[in-house]
Amino acid sequence: NEQLIYKRGLARYEFGDYKEAINDFDKAFKISNDIGILYSRAIAKTDYGDFEGALEDYKKLLIIPELKEEIYLDIGLINFYNFDYQSALLNFDKVIEGDKFKYQNFSLRGDSNFRLSNYKSAKKDYDNAIKLYKRNYLTFNNRGVTNYKEGNYKKSLKDLNRSLKLNPGNYNVLFNRAFTYKKL
Repeated sequence: NEQLIYKRGLARYEFGDYKEAINDFDKAFKISNDIGILYSRAIAKTDYGDFEGALEDYKKLLIIPELKEEIYLDIGLINFYNFDYQSALLNFDKVIEGDKFKYQNFSLRGDSNFRLSNYKSAKKDYDNAIKLYKRNYLTFNNRGVTNYKEGNYKKSLKDLNRSLKLNPGNYNVLFNRAFTYKKL
């Protein structure tokens, strides 16, 4: 029965045997066409590194209105980690359309804009992320680097110092601050 095969797939997934988990999810999905199984398969394919297969499954899942934001987020993350920042940006835009109250969404879109050298847009996204949550050292670091790229070294230093207050001794932030001090 598909539930037993699905549960075996979940167990295999938990133990990191993604290939066999995907095989079990394939078998269970062929029996029932259950969307939950398809979602589990998409996640397992992502973790296994089968990004094309995962994207195919995620696109099928977009028909479910209550999952759209999460699916767009997952697709955006796959695009981002595959260095397709323009596609990631489009998906993160869709996530933010549906939920403007999670700092992570703005931070991810900011990261995509940064990678595309859209520093003004990245800075706006980091500003929004910080308005929503003022305790994330990484967002302050990223906004500091963005300010650095734009030549705003004093603002950069301020953000990097705030980042270090939240995560003292972080070597990436210290490295970025050293470059900023050098420019100043």
